Amino acid sequence: MLNDQNDRAIVEGVIGLAKSFKRDVIAEGVETIDHGTALLQLGCELAQGYGIAKPMPASDIPLWIHDWKPDANWQC
Repeated sequence: MLNDQNDRAIVEGVIGLAKSFKRDVIAEGVETIDHGTALLQLGCELAQGYGIAKPMPASDIPLWIHDWKPDANWQC
């Protein structure tokens, strides 16, 4: 998506289709800050992936939620 215009076109199309049906889009596989930033610019505000958090035991989630701060590029 970051380096291939065809990939980006697919992502834009999926986001546009979901929005036309008033559905939320959740991006999977957000590996870097740049991926997250690009998705936000395309209108996708929900995501998961190693760029946000690596897999962790359920017992670690409350502390992660408390401590996690989004990248400055991801702020509204």
